[in-house]
Amino acid sequence: MDQILIIIFVLIFAALGYFLMNLVDHSLVSNMQSSFLKRDESEAVLIFTDNNNELESFQLKKEIKDKKTRIIKDFESYKLIRADILIAMSDNDLENMTICSDFKHYFPNIFTIARCNDGIYEEIFNNVGIDVVILNSNFHVETLESIKRWDHV
Repeated sequence: MDQILIIIFVLIFAALGYFLMNLVDHSLVSNMQSSFLKRDESEAVLIFTDNNNELESFQLKKEIKDKKTRIIKDFESYKLIRADILIAMSDNDLENMTICSDFKHYFPNIFTIARCNDGIYEEIFNNVGIDVVILNSNFHVETLESIKRWDHV
């Protein structure tokens, strides 16, 4: 009888813990979203880059003429900013994948384009939900074509 009471107590305690953690999780997510949504860059393109691709990102920004374009350079301190298109073009595949999945999580309608530097990871990029995965060789041209296709949809 004592064992049954202990099992019931543990189950009640686990269920209560699950319920409380769910409330905490929802509270943290809503607080995080409200702090991230400080800027609204609708009708805009965000370009995430690193120092190695800075020149290419400025060239890409110059060629995207009909939209506001903002360049994000620092992976550690980026804030989620509402935009229509996110282009992740750093040399680090993990950073490209992470920033795209973060933005997709908070803004499901954002159109994401990511550079895949190593073709081995292309399938993983697609599984994460990135809209367009472009291998390193033709990134600039294919990115501009993807933006044009997205504009006509």
